[in-house]
Amino acid sequence: MNRTDTHFTGIRNSAFVTLYARWRDSLDRRSILRDSWAGGVVERLSFDFTQFARLRYTRFTIAARSRLLDEWVRRFLPDNPGAAVLDVGCGLDSRVFRVDPPPGHPWYDVDFPDMIALRDSLYPKRPDHTSVGAGVADPGWLERIPGDRPVIVVADSLFMFLPEDELRRLLHRVADHFPSGEVVFTAYSSLVKRREAKKGLPPFFERNDIKMRWTHDGPDDVARLDDRLRQVEQHSQTELRLHRGAPLYDKLMCALVNLSRSGRLAGTVLRYQF
Repeated sequence: MNRTDTHFTGIRNSAFVTLYARWRDSLDRRSILRDSWAGGVVERLSFDFTQFARLRYTRFTIAARSRLLDEWVRRFLPDNPGAAVLDVGCGLDSRVFRVDPPPGHPWYDVDFPDMIALRDSLYPKRPDHTSVGAGVADPGWLERIPGDRPVIVVADSLFMFLPEDELRRLLHRVADHFPSGEVVFTAYSSLVKRREAKKGLPPFFERNDIKMRWTHDGPDDVARLDDRLRQVEQHSQTELRLHRGAPLYDKLMCALVNLSRSGRLAGTVLRYQF
């Protein structure tokens, strides 16, 4: 099989970390996410995934939070006829295929043009799906999307990597553009950022400058970005309910982390409305 070369630098390479996690989870007999697409994508890429072998436990939290984000999208669409989905910073995620939205719900995958080009070469076309090649900081891409319907914005492993001013502008544009909607995303606490600064980044992350910029310690951190956003749900990424079906050793690790409040709130999955 001919493999597709990947020559990305910087934050784009974070897409391969989450792809690796979904793939490793899919290989488990008791997979959390059951991403049937991840393995086929990995096989078609010329990329050294062995460098992520030490991230063996990361796959559980990434799979768990992805499953919850998928569930929120599935729940939102029937209650909002014709609603659109924006997966911003989508990377190589197969979410649109996992969710499989019913007809009449346009889905937009948004990422850098070169990442979108790679993604489009790996996944088949499907109705009501549009790829948008643009950096999320580019103010023009949103104008290409009709704003006459509710929207659910998904941001898995994006907001944490954006400078606060950049994230504020993105959320302002979304709330101005659409009449109503939800924003569902993952975040990490300021404690995690401080630990990261103290201990240093793993070599792959250091080489690519993949580091945390924005953190979430509570609703006030989002209110400072846009006070139209109201928190509806918050879950810990180590919440045992999200890890149902995972191996026992993962559940034991989650239980240990959950013994402390700072551990429970270190990584969260959040749902906001506007």
